[in-house]
Amino acid sequence: MPWVAVGNSSDEDLKAIFAYLWTRRPVHHVVDNTEPPTYCQMCGQKHGYGDRNRPKDIDAAPVDPDTFDAYVGQYRFFDDFVLTISRDGDRLLVQNGLDGPIYDLVAISGVQFTAREIPDVISFVKNERGEVTHLLSNVDDVVKRVK
Repeated sequence: MPWVAVGNSSDEDLKAIFAYLWTRRPVHHVVDNTEPPTYCQMCGQKHGYGDRNRPKDIDAAPVDPDTFDAYVGQYRFFDDFVLTISRDGDRLLVQNGLDGPIYDLVAISGVQFTAREIPDVISFVKNERGEVTHLLSNVDDVVKRVK
């Protein structure tokens, strides 16, 4: 815990943080740094409890694949990490980074998608003209579209 940053938090601050955390969708990814590192199928890294993470089951929502073109593009999380969304026929795909694995995105609502292999939920945000301007994720709140 970053004690220097939160050590002097008031009760109101802590309640606000707790209330915010309750608004977030749970992430399907277990990490425990007190355990020996093992390979994780979800993130492709080694960390404690990595071997306990498995691709998740998803109840797909019906979505018209003709809407997928609006989501295609690159979204920048931070300077050196880009999430690429592409389309292959009736499939919407996500690639982590520029050379990461490619996964099928599954619709869980009209604008929310996830993949069996990633812990996060991606929500596409459109402007008043119906253009996708950015996405929201459970890990990083606002991710801007770059292409």
